[in-house]
Amino acid sequence: MSKTVLEQAYSRKLTGLLAALSAAVLLAACDSTPPAVTYGASAPTGAKLNLPVPNPGVLDTAKWPNSCDLLTDAEVGAILPQASNITHKPAKVSFYTAPGVSPNGKLTYTAPPADVPAGECNLWFHLPEKWDGQNSNIDIVMRAIADPASITAFYQKERTADRTATDLGPVGGATTCYLTTLNAMHCAYGHYYFELSGRSTPVDGSTTGNPIWREKVLSQVIHTLTYKMS
Repeated sequence: MSKTVLEQAYSRKLTGLLAALSAAVLLAACDSTPPAVTYGASAPTGAKLNLPVPNPGVLDTAKWPNSCDLLTDAEVGAILPQASNITHKPAKVSFYTAPGVSPNGKLTYTAPPADVPAGECNLWFHLPEKWDGQNSNIDIVMRAIADPASITAFYQKERTADRTATDLGPVGGATTCYLTTLNAMHCAYGHYYFELSGRSTPVDGSTTGNPIWREKVLSQVIHTLTYKMS
């Protein structure tokens, strides 16, 4: 009888110990803080565009690149080493076909709008956070591909029209950029005028206009884009 009592006491002790350990593991899991987001640097791996841009003139929209090819998974990983579950979502953009831009920056439209099936690309991915799922994005929009003089004139026209924008000057290899009140960066470089935006819940939280994503991430994306545009 005494042996049975000892065995029962040991069993109860063991059960209690296991329950305590399980509770401690569960508590640790609930209280665990995800690692801070780390930042890398631009490391272009894709091919350069080398598009047949007329001079003077605007490139036929049928020859425009797929914007989702401008930033590969590997290139995202170089800038954000913890990025995972990366997806590229192309979007159609409509443009007017124009032979050039007048000295005052006005486009001279000569044809109906032409569609670029993947003129825009929205990249979504996951960065460390308590919850799973895609929580960060980078959006790339190609706005014009033309001879450098036309790009400069068009950029200046767009900048002048946006009275609330902030000039950023050269960023990430781009000749010049400005920031809209919607936190989109408009940049000109050589034959290209493009727009870049995005945000990250782990980095920005509920705030808007946080400069960290722009300074740590988007500027490095511009490095990658201008490399391919050179």
